[in-house]
Amino acid sequence: MGVWILSPRPGSVTRNRALAQSFTIVRKVLFAPIRTVSIASTTSLTTAKSCAIITSLVTDPGRRLARFRYGPALMIPTHVQDLATAAIVSVKATVGVELDYTQDTLPILQHYATTELKESSDETLALMAPAVGAYFGEVVRRRLGEARWHAPQGENALWRLEAIPFFFAFNPVGTTLEVIAQDDRPGWGAHLHIRKADEERVKSALEAYGEVREEDYYSFSVRFETIEQVTEHLARAIDPEKPVVYESEDYQTFVEAQADA
Repeated sequence: MGVWILSPRPGSVTRNRALAQSFTIVRKVLFAPIRTVSIASTTSLTTAKSCAIITSLVTDPGRRLARFRYGPALMIPTHVQDLATAAIVSVKATVGVELDYTQDTLPILQHYATTELKESSDETLALMAPAVGAYFGEVVRRRLGEARWHAPQGENALWRLEAIPFFFAFNPVGTTLEVIAQDDRPGWGAHLHIRKADEERVKSALEAYGEVREEDYYSFSVRFETIEQVTEHLARAIDPEKPVVYESEDYQTFVEAQADA
């Protein structure tokens, strides 16, 4: 049984903006499976964006019986905390609002990312994108509860937020780069990693979520709400009599298999 990635749909329709002017997604559901996405000729959207679930060749990550609650493992690494704090300070100085790690602050973070950072220098972006990603990841982590950071210092492309009681991960820095650019950033792990076995459950959750407007696709709020939908469904599937734990090694096995594929 494989692990599935919720990632941008490859192909000329997604990448070629000129061609995209003559296409749109009839029913555009965030992270819709590629084999069910239908496309029709129209000019209603300037850029056709869809997402697909792509199968990987990795075996199902090992699952271990949970014997204790993760305490210290859930603590935020010092350097991630420092970066999140830097984002709070910068947003306060430029926008005038102090962020407090709640969902309600994500539109403010969006404004900061798409105005202050979008036109910033490469040097500034290299410094602040990880900071904004750290803040967004902390908002998500606090919502999930049982999740940990994998955040090697100086290797932001390898960062990921990992759920513990079910298999779910993504890179908040990658999400931030996509929000800033309003475009995909391949290789940054911005999209959601789940098990193939959970595909139908996730698909149902996202269909219930409904259509996503083109202008909302690259937004922190929509990504957060999508993560809520997905993880709530994954959590409901947990057997309370046989809880399991996904270790960082399980996620690393998946990443290495993806690199070899």
